[in-house]
Amino acid sequence: HLQHTWCGWLPLLIVALLHYARRPTWPRAALFGAVFLMNGLTNIHWLLFGSLAIAATMPIVVRRWLPLLVSLLVAVALLLPFLLPYWEASKLYGAQRNWHEAKAWSAEPRDWLNPGVGNVLYRPLADVKVDPERWLFPGALALLLAAGGFFTWRQQRQIIAIASLWMALGFLGSLGLHTFFHRFLFTYVPGFRAIRVPARWAGIAYVGIAILVALAVALLARKRRWVAALVPLLFLIELRAAPIRWFASAPRDPEVYSWLRAYDTGPIAELPIDEEGSDYRYLLRATRHHRPIINGVSGFVPPELLELSTKWSASPIGDDFLDELQRIGVRTLVVHADRLGGRADVVRAWLRRELDRRRIGFVRRFNDGIHGDWLFLLGAGDFRPPELETFLAGGYTYSDGTIGVLDFPHAGERLGPNVQFSGWALSPYGICEVNLLFDNGGVRIPTKLVEDKGLSGGLPWYPSVPRPRFLAPFAKRPADIRASTDVQVEIIDGRGRRTLLEGVWIEWP
Repeated sequence: HLQHTWCGWLPLLIVALLHYARRPTWPRAALFGAVFLMNGLTNIHWLLFGSLAIAATMPIVVRRWLPLLVSLLVAVALLLPFLLPYWEASKLYGAQRNWHEAKAWSAEPRDWLNPGVGNVLYRPLADVKVDPERWLFPGALALLLAAGGFFTWRQQRQIIAIASLWMALGFLGSLGLHTFFHRFLFTYVPGFRAIRVPARWAGIAYVGIAILVALAVALLARKRRWVAALVPLLFLIELRAAPIRWFASAPRDPEVYSWLRAYDTGPIAELPIDEEGSDYRYLLRATRHHRPIINGVSGFVPPELLELSTKWSASPIGDDFLDELQRIGVRTLVVHADRLGGRADVVRAWLRRELDRRRIGFVRRFNDGIHGDWLFLLGAGDFRPPELETFLAGGYTYSDGTIGVLDFPHAGERLGPNVQFSGWALSPYGICEVNLLFDNGGVRIPTKLVEDKGLSGGLPWYPSVPRPRFLAPFAKRPADIRASTDVQVEIIDGRGRRTLLEGVWIEWP
């Protein structure tokens, strides 16, 4: 959903249009065309919704049309090389939303009063039975100030007309297939069948609300400047959301991705495929190496990825999986051993079989994590170091990095009283301390390090860590930790260096 944060081009569309309307010159028309182009390049939703909204706005302000229309034609021509592949993919894979899917994400009027659980102030009013895509309440302060904006009608009729139009379009569009407006677009206008969530039309309404808020604040500033200065502070208080879940992003790039960036090994398949959100991580890390990968996540899933996922999920994994990877041009396999879960034995058996047949060749192991990341190339190869044999046999292999695991709680766990957080941490340099970080790192609680002879015996190459297990018992949730929170493990090794493990989200009433 990162692309939806690029909504800043929507109000700039209005600004550029007004700039042109006041003096309809060719340079100003070109500026509008540039903003239109950028809006289209950054988000398909805002291209479709914003184009309709700005087209409906033009008759209100435009008197000279030729320069504006020419700039729009140029912008559309520049957009076509980016839009045509979407069109081709839509025809090739049938990438269109069905009626029931779009209707499920069509808002109802009462959704505009649902603040959702993300807002601290309004959280008690949230209806959690409604999908988060339909939590549309913009806040009482915004609605109050928007109403105040109408008091500037005599001086700002044109601006208020634009704001009202955008609010009406956004509200009506957010209702999706419950109304004729979006039903018509969904049925007859190209592109709108790709929209899964009509409720996102709310972004257009928010622009209209923001315009009226600005008019109201300007009116306040003329009468009581200090009152107007309070408005941003009040918004910060009212709209304070639950912490952004930074924990969801791994704190550092695993070594394998730096290697892939340095060496062009061709198209990549990362394994496992589509298990526990794995492909989200692969997409994130692709921003490090910029190599083509087969993995991906989208509202649409192409048949090829579905086929590969099915073949990968087979037990045992058949010959046809690697055959298909070869057919589509994959040259590199990256196996993330720590993410194989219950299928580790199945995957190891498959890797051994393909190595014995020399259909894949071992390149190297990367020390991130407990079992590490293993890189193979498709094609002949017979290099079989001892660490590879150990891995294929299900054993642990040496890592020179600081590693650790949070054994409890698990992601999504709902905790009660008298709980004990536990896990373990190892490093060739020793472990000085292990802390638990809650609420985006805002609360740090130290843990107790204790012996674990079974763990030490299974991983004997960490003699400098006599107490690898960490424990943190709680009779109840500390008052300074939220009931819905993230927890992340912070490890300080003997060198004083900090290692953060990926966090998990928990519920702790």
